[in-house]
Amino acid sequence: MLFYKRSAYNFSSSNFKWFWKMNREEFRNFCLELCSELTSGLEIFIEPYLNGIKPDLVVLHPEKGLNTIFVDYLNFPEGFQVLGENEDTTHIKSKTETTEIMHKIPFWKLKLASLELNRLYGFRLRTRVIGQQINPPTMTFTLLYPNIKFSSQDRIKINKFLKNIDGYLLDKSDIVDLSAKSSNFFPQSYYESFPVIEPKAIADLRNWLKQPDSKRAVQIKFTNNQMRIVSNPDNIKRRRVRGGPGTGKTEALLARAANLFSQNKEVLYLTYNITILNELRSRFLSHVTNKNGFITWLNYHDWCKRLAHQFGFEKDWSSRFFRENDDKAFENVGEFIIIQLEHMAIPDEHKFDVIIVDEAQDMALDWIKAATLFLKSGGELLIAADTRQDIYDRSQNWTSVEMNGLGFNGPWLTLGKSHRTPAYLIPLINKFKTRFLDHSSLEEIEALDLSDEIGEQLSLGDKLDVIECSDTNLPKTAFEVIHKLITQDKAAERGNPNRSVEDIIILVSKKNIGADIGARLSELKVKIETTFPLKRQKGTLTERDMKLEFSSLSGKVKISTIHSFKGMGGSRVILVLDNNRNHSFKKLVYVGLSRLKAGALGHSLFIVSSNIELNSFLKNSL
Repeated sequence: MLFYKRSAYNFSSSNFKWFWKMNREEFRNFCLELCSELTSGLEIFIEPYLNGIKPDLVVLHPEKGLNTIFVDYLNFPEGFQVLGENEDTTHIKSKTETTEIMHKIPFWKLKLASLELNRLYGFRLRTRVIGQQINPPTMTFTLLYPNIKFSSQDRIKINKFLKNIDGYLLDKSDIVDLSAKSSNFFPQSYYESFPVIEPKAIADLRNWLKQPDSKRAVQIKFTNNQMRIVSNPDNIKRRRVRGGPGTGKTEALLARAANLFSQNKEVLYLTYNITILNELRSRFLSHVTNKNGFITWLNYHDWCKRLAHQFGFEKDWSSRFFRENDDKAFENVGEFIIIQLEHMAIPDEHKFDVIIVDEAQDMALDWIKAATLFLKSGGELLIAADTRQDIYDRSQNWTSVEMNGLGFNGPWLTLGKSHRTPAYLIPLINKFKTRFLDHSSLEEIEALDLSDEIGEQLSLGDKLDVIECSDTNLPKTAFEVIHKLITQDKAAERGNPNRSVEDIIILVSKKNIGADIGARLSELKVKIETTFPLKRQKGTLTERDMKLEFSSLSGKVKISTIHSFKGMGGSRVILVLDNNRNHSFKKLVYVGLSRLKAGALGHSLFIVSSNIELNSFLKNSL
């Protein structure tokens, strides 16, 4: 991927009418000329990976937005027709005395880019222009045919289909007369006023386009078993990793991804939890030593939606999986994908050298089976799981036969030492696992062991406390604990970064409990960040937007469901548990108990609980 920034270059006009024949150097010159013609401060990214969307060109202005360009390289004679009445049937027909060629216009590429970029960044860029009722689009999408010229009627027809996604058509006439039409490559330049884009949002977007410098890479000391995961010395193509919370499963997967990334491999990293994606990307950078490869980060269902667009079954997908936040609606998604693709040839351009599935216990095995369809020949599949954290009850139907059917042979690779959990909490977690969870798990996982790096005793600033209450008083009691913690934290009130309110993580078993706590904190003007909407909340953010925006570095008190905080941790955790007694809830408690991570300045866990059974267990175990 090449990157250019607008500077003082002044290039003479060149004839690019045979754009499709350009070599890389000629393409570079074209982009430099385009950059010189456009607005100052503009940046051009050539063939950015962009999380697997793979446009040919992206034009970015840090204040005005971006245009994503897909090039369709056709070499038709002058005589061709545009036929079809809708975007599904519209195609270009070229006919000579000996041949007839039908080429479907790839609207799906722009629709997919619009869908994913708007879902990823649209909510960050929708800032209203003061005094204007209609904002110019901050994200546009272009389909470029550099070697053919459409009639004005055909351009109108194609642009009609692209209008709904802020898309438009360019052709050879825009290439040949670049000096006069350069703004067509960045239509935002036509506007005198535009929405203000936060620098943080544009910086993060730039990181998707251009991999950040690898100077941030740090050396992490891995155990021998973790190093086996990272280096794969025996070149095993199907591997599975198990381990309790905090044992470094994800860190080893990320390091393996970075190892393959440095070998110019194409990696797909799948999770079920949307909230953790940003943190995974950030942690991944600590392992990167060079920038040769390509990595796609996706929540499993977003990946399935991408497949629906790429392979033309988006209508079937939308009609069946329209309830986006309903976990039960997605139970058979793996089987659905397999059936949709069983009679299709999958091109290598959609396949990966490596597929990594993190927190695999959140997925049914047919989901993973569907993912293996997108492994290149000789590709590697690596999964990690702790079935005791299976809060969606999907791994309970895993069997050894089904596992072997995916190509897994031999034992699991086990990680046993906890690198995150404070030592004084490990006995409690082990007792809870033995008492409530061990009898229902597919595979045996040994008790958590103490890492040599973590001290064994409570230190100054550490606290483990259980506060009992009734279900009715649960939000109020939790709020009182949180408020006391904030008001006692004078250093945080003075802005001392050593102990700030951003360390406070409130984990709830139900959204309505978290919403109640959030409303009480908001009344006191406490800045909060949540993974779900609150009552009377201003703005247009959806729950998905809030999960994607959620950050451990927001500087705010964070409220999340336990479900959405899986895979993450904090040094001051308030765990709020209602009086649910079913088995799935026990797994949720297990996840919640293990979210506390050892911190250099101390670590505290407050369990606010109306759960009678759990309260009895805690009394006897602490």
